[in-house]
Amino acid sequence: MSTQAFDYDGEGDGYISIPSIGTPPAAPETSESGTEIAQFYVSKHEQEFGPYDESQILAMLQTGELTKKDLCYYEGLSEWQHIEDTFEIQEQLIHFMDEGQEPEVVVQVYNILSEMLSSDEEIYYIAHQRKKFLRAHRDVVAVTNRRLLALTYHLTSHDVDDYLWSSVVSVHAKEGLMGSVFAVRLANDRVVEVDDLPHAQIAKLVQLAQEMRAQ
Repeated sequence: MSTQAFDYDGEGDGYISIPSIGTPPAAPETSESGTEIAQFYVSKHEQEFGPYDESQILAMLQTGELTKKDLCYYEGLSEWQHIEDTFEIQEQLIHFMDEGQEPEVVVQVYNILSEMLSSDEEIYYIAHQRKKFLRAHRDVVAVTNRRLLALTYHLTSHDVDDYLWSSVVSVHAKEGLMGSVFAVRLANDRVVEVDDLPHAQIAKLVQLAQEMRAQ
């Protein structure tokens, strides 16, 4: 298992000295701005590792470095518990990365969009642009059982546009100046496009969108 270089004991060896299982580690530190840093610790084969953030835990679950039965601790737990019982990210997020999505992008987008969902709504898929030069964030297209969501980032903010499946006339992929483009035609003849999505992610988007429209 990989470990994140974070030197608690000052010896520079990159390993974390945390209490043994049954005695959870101390509460996480805060950033310079005073914001609490989310820290997750894991135990595997009687060894403890950490701290990790949500996206790192998700990535290790995807690659098999961790399993849902491995133990996990974060502030608020009274004792070490199985990842499947404690980790905030739902198991389905792992499947959002089957076409090469990056864990940190998936976690960030999932957290943003989850706040917008209705009680009977569920995210089925998340696709994002390739990494772009001089851009910190990638635009995103997400599929839910009720609508299509397009998350667009600006310099200091982001917008989320949503389109009910009843308003979507067609979806397709095409080649543009910025690579592959996911295009959606709406009932009012408006066309919404998101460029530079990986081919595999566009193919999955088109497949799921067509299935949602047919229901």
